[in-house]
Amino acid sequence: MDDRLLEMPSLIQVCEAANAAIQRGDVSQAEAMVASSLREFAGNPNLIFIQANCAMLRHRDDEATGLFQEVLQKAPEYVPALVNLGFIHRRHYRIAEAREILERAVGVDQQNVAAWVTLVGSYVNEGCPEEGEKVARQALERCPQAPDLIWNLSLLLLEQQKYREGWQLYRHRFESSVLRLPSWATSDGAPPRLQALGDVRPGDVIYCLGEQGLGDEILFASMLREFVEAIEQRGGRVCFEPNKRLRQMFLRTFPACVVQGDSASKQDATWLCPIGDLGSFFRTEQSCFPDQLNYLTVDQRQVFDIRNRLLTDFGSRPLVGLAWTGGQRRTHQQFREIPLECFQPVLEQPCTFVSLQYRDDEEEVTRCNTSGSGSVVRVPELTQAEDYGKTVHLVAALDLVITVPTSVCHVAGAVGTPCWVIMDSRMAWREVGVGSSLAWYPGTHKRYVREKLAQGWQKEVLEVSDDLKQWLQRQR
Repeated sequence: MDDRLLEMPSLIQVCEAANAAIQRGDVSQAEAMVASSLREFAGNPNLIFIQANCAMLRHRDDEATGLFQEVLQKAPEYVPALVNLGFIHRRHYRIAEAREILERAVGVDQQNVAAWVTLVGSYVNEGCPEEGEKVARQALERCPQAPDLIWNLSLLLLEQQKYREGWQLYRHRFESSVLRLPSWATSDGAPPRLQALGDVRPGDVIYCLGEQGLGDEILFASMLREFVEAIEQRGGRVCFEPNKRLRQMFLRTFPACVVQGDSASKQDATWLCPIGDLGSFFRTEQSCFPDQLNYLTVDQRQVFDIRNRLLTDFGSRPLVGLAWTGGQRRTHQQFREIPLECFQPVLEQPCTFVSLQYRDDEEEVTRCNTSGSGSVVRVPELTQAEDYGKTVHLVAALDLVITVPTSVCHVAGAVGTPCWVIMDSRMAWREVGVGSSLAWYPGTHKRYVREKLAQGWQKEVLEVSDDLKQWLQRQR
């Protein structure tokens, strides 16, 4: 709280109590305190600021925006209000407005970490990583030890395929406010993080830990075989703890390595290696990305049974998987979803289209199938199962996958199924590539990138439809 804005000493206790209520999650109590005090101290910017924070926490962003603007009319250099207003603009993809506000904030206070982090974050996944890198380096000159700035710079470098420095900075991700290691991995007595393969000695046990989303873990697993072989060559041993939904899948591929979370291997471990660290060992240059296929082993009997069932139930046409939404609000969902009805030119092709949606898609698919936009088959017992291996086997049973950036993109790469990915130019580092190729899956994947500032997906869907026609001709 900026004490210079306090008009009456009695307001200090009100503001401190309201902020304390917000900190413990009691937004209603904070709102009640502020409302009561505003009757006596109408127009006080500190009270209005807290009121705006409460509205923002409740995602009443239009209300919060108006309140922050009211604060700034009274106190134009009130940096916390500038930062929070910039954050709201960023949350609603009003990027130009966000940057203008946040640049004002860092102009007032060049050591304000929150202002710099929010400003640099407005460049991540926005299709301009070169400009973002410059801003991030400027920010780190002012705030050199800020973990969130280091984390964002790593993402901007990876977007540019500057892998060597990008992966080294990416190792700091658990120091940021975004990601966390489990408590046991940071407690006293926990094994140290492995810094280099050359540090491994005979008899060492390296505890490799799965992290982040299912798609990320499958992506990182493309380096796991190389890691196991490198450690074994040095006389060490890898224990790998994957996400529990992937455990059966990884057990099939790495039966000697996969352990459960309560395994005694934690106590035996010499080193800890979160699976996202593998990039710093094996993918430091673009030339290090192999044209690999089938790096996860599937049960061929399961694949045959799924494929045979689909062909028996829906005809002997090619089986094409389709996923049209992905991500969450905080991970650019707005640019990773295409309404199913927009796929009509694709769905008109003589294929059996199988939904790969991991969310409940029954209503949307039913509406599509009854409207004449096309026909899509649902197999929720495979796509929405707790054991994600069922989705993996379904993807392996298909002839082709057409998807937005989501986990099935990485599943297709893991099992060698050809995959066409429709994406926006505002993409994450996972989707970068050269031309139509995808860096991580050069042998199986093709990118269709929507141009910057383009509206709708008609152009890209028509391109996919034309390519699908040619693909079908080759299949025949």
